[in-house]
Amino acid sequence: MFFAALVGVLALVAAGCGGGDDGGEGEGGQGERFTGSITIISLWGGSERDAFQKVLDGFTQKTGIRTKYEQQEDFETVIRTRLAAGNPPMVAIIPRPGPMQDWALAGDLQTFEDVGVNIEAINQNYAQGWIDLGTVEDELYGIPVKAN
Repeated sequence: MFFAALVGVLALVAAGCGGGDDGGEGEGGQGERFTGSITIISLWGGSERDAFQKVLDGFTQKTGIRTKYEQQEDFETVIRTRLAAGNPPMVAIIPRPGPMQDWALAGDLQTFEDVGVNIEAINQNYAQGWIDLGTVEDELYGIPVKAN
């Protein structure tokens, strides 16, 4: 299953995804250009959704990679249901680290390294405390995108 948590590095995740024989929707090796569409799920609505959509639109304009944003108010229930059905989103903005840790330990998530994210770039651009919040058993699964 392909499900990256705490989206913070959407551009890096997308760049690491490869296009398969199915027109780009499948997984591929590092260095291949992703040509499919990225599904992103979060509970952000209203002005947060609108602001994030502007970021996604800019991302699409710069990379040519389409995005589909899904707002889900009952976030954890929707994610658990979609995981059980084998239909997880490619990227999720998870409201707190606990569920991400649970899903990582259950084997429902791929690490950033597995999807081709340059871990050295993460280490150079984020303080260790932020990296620690997205790390489970010494593997990086996500990066926080905001805190309050």
